[in-house]
Amino acid sequence: MRTAIEVLESTQALTVKKDVSTRGTLAFHVECEYPADPELKGRLKCVADFLRTGFGDLTCEYPDNVQMREEIE
Repeated sequence: MRTAIEVLESTQALTVKKDVSTRGTLAFHVECEYPADPELKGRLKCVADFLRTGFGDLTCEYPDNVQMREEIE
């Protein structure tokens, strides 16, 4: 998770806001300066697919311990 956030934070034209104030919880929001840019769209989709797959697997394997909530605006 940290690596995915670092990749997004290091990408120009993306702003990442994250909240790690509660132990064991991470919330983040990504804003894109140029939403029509195909390269940025591809990067965001790749990172989102990576996280969705990883957390989906963990949620299935550890349903009492892992939850994922996704909000798309």
